[in-house]
Amino acid sequence: MNNVAIDQTEAAAGDGWVSDMDVLADEVYLIYVTNFSVNGAEVVLSWQLSNGASFACLQAPIAGFTASAGVIEPGQAVSFTDITEHDPFAWEWSFQGATPATSSAQHPADILYPEPGCFDVGLTAFNAAGEQTLNTTCQVLVELSTGLVGNIQDHFSFRPTQAGVIVNASDGSPFTVVVYDLVGKELRTVQAQGVAVLGALPAGPVLVRIQQASGTFVQKVVIQ
Repeated sequence: MNNVAIDQTEAAAGDGWVSDMDVLADEVYLIYVTNFSVNGAEVVLSWQLSNGASFACLQAPIAGFTASAGVIEPGQAVSFTDITEHDPFAWEWSFQGATPATSSAQHPADILYPEPGCFDVGLTAFNAAGEQTLNTTCQVLVELSTGLVGNIQDHFSFRPTQAGVIVNASDGSPFTVVVYDLVGKELRTVQAQGVAVLGALPAGPVLVRIQQASGTFVQKVVIQ
């Protein structure tokens, strides 16, 4: 580019020069270079800036987002807020197990999760310098609704042993323990007094329900 040429584009048979650019601060400009016949040759750009001008080249996006909730019940919805850095102009979302399953909105709202499970969320953000994809694992945990009290009584405790998970009642009272996975499948039922040995359980989050004379209580426990 120079201040003598008047053409805005240059074909293969041209003189190699196009008009210079009158630019504004904080604007983003794209230059497309097509290599017509010199395949494999390196393209080198050099610049002579005037009047104190300088470059602040746009960086590729750093994808990021937040969610309105991380743990919900079946049939509830989650909204997502884009926090991608470096001025993205387009977004591609994927929502495992949700309706809709995809979105191109910057801030998708009311993404419905009809079934229990642990679901991933993906976001690809685009700007003029490139794109980046962020995939999160188990971003939304949809727990089976139990209709039970959310916190277990203080006198119950859980501890892993070589024999499996043990539930201990410090007051020595009789109780029944039922373990469910997050889609409601019953994994184990044990009746005990004082101590219940649940044995080996699959790794990951489970729901533990304890029934005793004073009531029924439930707690989510993560098995390592």
